Amino acid sequence: MLRTFVLVLALVLSLPALAEVRRYSDEELIDGFMKTVFGAEFGAPAGGADRVKKYTRTIRINIEALPTENLPAPLARIRKVEAERLIRQLASRIRGVRIEIVPRLAQANLLLLITDRRHYLSVGRVMLGEDASFMRTTTCAGSVSFGSDFVIDRGLAIVVGDAGTRLFMACVAEEVLQVMGPVNDHASLAYSTFNDRNELDGFPLFDQMILNMLYDRRVRAGMTRDQVMAVLPSVLRDIRPRVERAAARRNPDAGQALTGMHLD
Repeated sequence: MLRTFVLVLALVLSLPALAEVRRYSDEELIDGFMKTVFGAEFGAPAGGADRVKKYTRTIRINIEALPTENLPAPLARIRKVEAERLIRQLASRIRGVRIEIVPRLAQANLLLLITDRRHYLSVGRVMLGEDASFMRTTTCAGSVSFGSDFVIDRGLAIVVGDAGTRLFMACVAEEVLQVMGPVNDHASLAYSTFNDRNELDGFPLFDQMILNMLYDRRVRAGMTRDQVMAVLPSVLRDIRPRVERAAARRNPDAGQALTGMHLD
């Protein structure tokens, strides 16, 4: 039996991007992992919120931009190229899972749909049925489906492409990353995109740590909170130096390396 989570992003663009230079403690990162990987932003099927959910095979992403009057074909093509570039950059920052962009929907297990604001809800209704009702008040949305083993077998992200480049890129980054497993947002996570009150660009180091912990082989789909807590300290100890070194190489500026990193 397939179970589905519904995810949503409602960015508050009036808030400034955070720029504090700091190194996150083990306690902060483990807390962030537990708050995003467990729980669900809009409810969950029985037991789903209390188990790790992740892909165990190659994530194959198909990107479809749907041209409309408000998202003309030239802009739709630009948005598709921007999304492809961003996803490749996200993929380069996560070890333990292979991420590919595929040309056909039949090849995909994650679909990214780009539409305009006017048709956003109707596209959601086609894809999600009655589950799309929450989209009336949102900017971007997604869902994941998984079986009794809690392995994600299909993901969906729907983003608006005619509301500006910055909002579009933020939506693509958060929704694609959430569909990979950290399905919950939490208002206490000051340095994460998995907090709708934040306005962070790109793929912050805090979230890179969460995704790299999640896709470490020791963290398995279906694990409970207690099972994860038994392995997470050693996982973090192993992945932290690698992730931090890679971030520093990409951007020597400590402020960017340790907080809201811009993808370039």
